[in-house]
Amino acid sequence: MKCLQNKGFLIELDHFGRNTASWQKMIKLKPDYIKLDLYFLIDLSENAESEILVSNISGYFQFFGIQVILEGIEKPIYLAMAKVLKLQIGLGECLGNLCR
Repeated sequence: MKCLQNKGFLIELDHFGRNTASWQKMIKLKPDYIKLDLYFLIDLSENAESEILVSNISGYFQFFGIQVILEGIEKPIYLAMAKVLKLQIGLGECLGNLCR
Protein backbone atom coordinates (compact mmCIF):
# COMPACT_ATOMS: atom_id res chain seq x y z
CA MET A 1 0.00 0.00 0.00
CA LYS A 2 2.82 2.40 0.79
CA CYS A 3 4.04 1.96 -2.79
CA LEU A 4 0.65 3.16 -4.09
CA GLN A 5 0.56 6.07 -1.65
CA ASN A 6 4.06 7.10 -2.75
CA LYS A 7 2.72 7.29 -6.32
CA GLY A 8 -0.07 9.63 -5.24
CA PHE A 9 -2.90 7.14 -4.73
CA LEU A 10 -5.17 7.67 -1.75
CA ILE A 11 -6.18 4.64 0.32
CA GLU A 12 -9.60 4.24 1.94
CA LEU A 13 -10.55 1.61 4.48
CA ASP A 14 -14.25 0.88 3.91
CA HIS A 15 -16.81 -0.42 6.44
CA PHE A 16 -14.58 0.43 9.38
CA GLY A 17 -15.93 -1.07 12.60
CA ARG A 18 -17.76 -3.97 11.00
CA ASN A 19 -15.39 -6.45 12.59
CA THR A 20 -12.52 -6.52 15.02
CA ALA A 21 -9.95 -6.74 12.24
CA SER A 22 -10.69 -3.12 11.29
CA TRP A 23 -8.23 -1.73 13.83
CA GLN A 24 -5.53 -4.13 12.71
CA LYS A 25 -6.08 -3.15 9.07
CA MET A 26 -6.03 0.53 9.93
CA ILE A 27 -2.71 0.25 11.76
CA LYS A 28 -1.13 -1.88 9.03
CA LEU A 29 -2.45 0.03 5.99
CA LYS A 30 -2.28 3.59 7.37
CA PRO A 31 -5.08 4.73 5.05
CA ASP A 32 -5.84 8.31 4.05
CA TYR A 33 -9.56 7.81 4.64
CA ILE A 34 -11.68 5.68 6.95
CA LYS A 35 -15.31 5.12 6.00
CA LEU A 36 -17.31 4.26 9.10
CA ASP A 37 -19.68 1.35 8.77
CA LEU A 38 -23.37 2.24 8.49
CA TYR A 39 -23.89 0.59 11.88
CA PHE A 40 -22.53 3.71 13.60
CA LEU A 41 -25.20 5.92 12.06
CA ILE A 42 -28.30 3.84 12.81
CA ASP A 43 -29.12 5.29 16.22
CA LEU A 44 -26.53 8.05 16.40
CA SER A 45 -29.06 10.78 17.15
CA GLU A 46 -30.81 8.76 19.87
CA ASN A 47 -27.93 7.03 21.63
CA ALA A 48 -25.36 9.02 23.60
CA GLU A 49 -22.98 6.04 23.62
CA SER A 50 -22.95 5.92 19.80
CA GLU A 51 -22.36 9.67 19.65
CA ILE A 52 -19.43 9.47 22.08
CA LEU A 53 -17.95 6.49 20.24
CA VAL A 54 -18.13 8.16 16.82
CA SER A 55 -16.74 11.38 18.27
CA ASN A 56 -13.81 9.55 19.86
CA ILE A 57 -13.09 7.46 16.78
CA SER A 58 -13.21 10.56 14.61
CA GLY A 59 -10.93 12.49 16.95
CA TYR A 60 -8.43 9.63 17.04
CA PHE A 61 -8.21 9.41 13.26
CA GLN A 62 -8.10 13.16 12.74
CA PHE A 63 -5.19 13.34 15.19
CA PHE A 64 -3.24 11.07 12.84
CA GLY A 65 -4.33 12.92 9.69
CA ILE A 66 -6.86 10.32 8.58
CA GLN A 67 -10.11 11.73 7.18
CA VAL A 68 -13.32 10.14 8.49
CA ILE A 69 -16.21 9.51 6.11
CA LEU A 70 -19.73 8.92 7.41
CA GLU A 71 -21.93 7.10 4.94
CA GLY A 72 -25.68 6.74 4.90
CA ILE A 73 -26.62 10.36 5.55
CA GLU A 74 -30.18 9.96 4.29
CA LYS A 75 -32.14 11.99 6.87
CA PRO A 76 -31.82 15.58 8.09
CA ILE A 77 -31.06 14.37 11.62
CA TYR A 78 -28.09 12.36 10.34
CA LEU A 79 -26.72 15.43 8.57
CA ALA A 80 -27.19 17.48 11.75
CA MET A 81 -25.34 14.85 13.82
CA ALA A 82 -22.48 14.75 11.31
CA LYS A 83 -22.13 18.51 11.71
CA VAL A 84 -22.30 18.33 15.52
CA LEU A 85 -19.55 15.70 15.46
CA LYS A 86 -17.53 17.88 13.07
CA LEU A 87 -17.20 15.14 10.49
CA GLN A 88 -15.86 16.68 7.32
CA ILE A 89 -16.92 14.13 4.74
CA GLY A 90 -20.30 12.47 4.32
CA LEU A 91 -22.05 10.31 1.77
CA GLY A 92 -25.78 10.15 1.19
CA GLU A 93 -28.79 11.82 -0.31
CA CYS A 94 -29.12 14.33 2.53
CA LEU A 95 -26.16 16.49 1.60
CA GLY A 96 -26.27 20.04 0.37
CA ASN A 97 -29.63 21.07 -1.05
CA LEU A 98 -30.80 17.50 -1.58
CA CYS A 99 -32.11 17.15 1.96
CA ARG A 100 -35.65 18.44 2.53
